[in-house]
Amino acid sequence: MDRIANLITSVLKVVCGIVLAALVVIITVEVASRWMGIAMPWTDELARYLLIWMTFLGCSLALASGTHLSVDFIVKKFPENGQKALNIITRVLIIIFFGIIMIYGTKLSIAAINTRSTALHWSMGAVYSILPLSGLLSVFYAVMDIIHIIRGEGKEEEQ
Repeated sequence: MDRIANLITSVLKVVCGIVLAALVVIITVEVASRWMGIAMPWTDELARYLLIWMTFLGCSLALASGTHLSVDFIVKKFPENGQKALNIITRVLIIIFFGIIMIYGTKLSIAAINTRSTALHWSMGAVYSILPLSGLLSVFYAVMDIIHIIRGEGKEEEQ
């Protein structure tokens, strides 16, 4: 199971890197075209959608690597078993939250499948599909975290 998680994480890193590079190129093209007085409305729309995708994929990636911002000074005051319990409760809440994102994101994607974006004429259902995809990835990583917590394998030990 850890090999699958590592493979998914590696793919996510590559995809986020490609999206970031594409954003830099597209925004540079947009700025240069505006400077030359040429209107290119598709660049703004594409940059917006790529930023949305990178945000949600990056969220899942941060969950995978344990780099989400957290305040743990209260958790550290508990004994080890209490810390484990609180960490599991936190992961369960994350699963519930991203489960809701998955359910409603799927509904939104299906409802918007025939709606087209203004400049690119892409299906908005495809654009919104990042919600259930990111939700699924985040739930997967939260479940993997619970397994690691129960086994006594911490993120610190893995790095």
